[in-house]
Amino acid sequence: MCIHGSSSGRGAGRGAGGEGTGGEGIQGTLPGTEIPAAAIVEPVEQQKWPTQPKAQLAAIRDLLRTTPGDWTTPQIAAQFKGRTIQKKLDAITANLERLEWFGLVIPEQRDGLTYWHSADTTKAA
Repeated sequence: MCIHGSSSGRGAGRGAGGEGTGGEGIQGTLPGTEIPAAAIVEPVEQQKWPTQPKAQLAAIRDLLRTTPGDWTTPQIAAQFKGRTIQKKLDAITANLERLEWFGLVIPEQRDGLTYWHSADTTKAA
């Protein structure tokens, strides 16, 4: 009884499946296995990158409205077909700044990166 009783006392949770074994995910992630905050997520089906500036603005606005979360410029670029070149990144950044000026998106600085999200998502909070 003493041996069984001690396992449910202060020492509970140690040993098989408990602390120190990592069997149930209580511990943190292993070094080098964590996914970076700005990991680029490619969609199931990429949209065509519009050639006209007005259409680019609308495409970015629609992406942020319909897909909640925080987005970096490279993450937004990955949602559209074609290579991610500096010209495309510059166009996305300029359009995000326009959308911010109109009050449609909100930028947030974290870890040296700018994350963008739709202003509509903050109303629900």
